[in-house]
Amino acid sequence: MFHHLEIDAVEFRVRRKIILKEVKLECRTGQVIGLLGRNGSGKSTLLKILFGIQRPTMAHVRLDGALLELRQAHRHAIAYSPQDITLPKDITVSSLVQLVYEDALSQDRILGTAGMYKLVTKKIRHLSLGEQKYLQFLMTIHSFQHFILLDEPFSMVDPLQKENIKAVIQEMRATKGFIVTDHYYRDVNDVSDNLIVMDMGVTRAASTTADLVRLGYLPPRKP
Repeated sequence: MFHHLEIDAVEFRVRRKIILKEVKLECRTGQVIGLLGRNGSGKSTLLKILFGIQRPTMAHVRLDGALLELRQAHRHAIAYSPQDITLPKDITVSSLVQLVYEDALSQDRILGTAGMYKLVTKKIRHLSLGEQKYLQFLMTIHSFQHFILLDEPFSMVDPLQKENIKAVIQEMRATKGFIVTDHYYRDVNDVSDNLIVMDMGVTRAASTTADLVRLGYLPPRKP
């Protein structure tokens, strides 16, 4: 089923400092939006606002044309994997998956994903940071929500896990929409249909490397 997420006029201020202003973007199921920006540009703040854990100064967000109450967004439409690893440590991978996902199909999809077979009996504290990040990604992406927010999914993971993440996103995009941000912009570009650059708190479309240079995200090429 087709779904449409529209983000319009998002603003966020801390005292007198403007973090976000005039933020606009949209995402449809079947679509991957790459969100780029330099440190402090407001990318993570925007994802937290959309997930409902950061209160904006102002925001208009619509799901399928109806206004979405952001404090309830995670219950209806939006799942989020943050930069930090938030998994419990003293539980095995298989036990956690079974605890969160009661249906056998979802359990099999997660535990049967490439690279997971050797991890299922391990406690999460015994996984590497990259393995924990990969598991958190899989736990998020297989949720029931229509839209998935991924904050730095390619950070701390090894090259093979990066390729597995890209493959899973491509597989799941048939029924979900994605907003992905990471400093590994080439990996973001590999999976994205459209790129958006956060520049001085404002969203700007970018379609070429020249756009990324013009918007100050990439340095100019040396002659």
